[in-house]
Amino acid sequence: MTPRFRFRLQPVLDHRTRREELMQQELARSLRALGAQQERAVAAERAVDLELAALRGLMTGPIELHTLRQKHADLALARARAAHERAAADRLEAVAAE
Repeated sequence: MTPRFRFRLQPVLDHRTRREELMQQELARSLRALGAQQERAVAAERAVDLELAALRGLMTGPIELHTLRQKHADLALARARAAHERAAADRLEAVAAE
């Protein structure tokens, strides 16, 4: 009976294979998170466009000062939200690139 061949570094190979699989899974999770965040960023940018259009629509005629201030505040909030969402997408993109 011939002795069965045993690759001495098989545990190392198995470890590398498991590590590579885990890294691929982590990359897939990162890319999914990035895609979802980019969708939120695009939606926030669309909200800015809608707020700006609403403000422009109000300026076609007479408008009360408190209404104008409220629309400006809404636009500022939408812009801040869009900037936050875009920054979060940029951070996730950097993580996925690593």
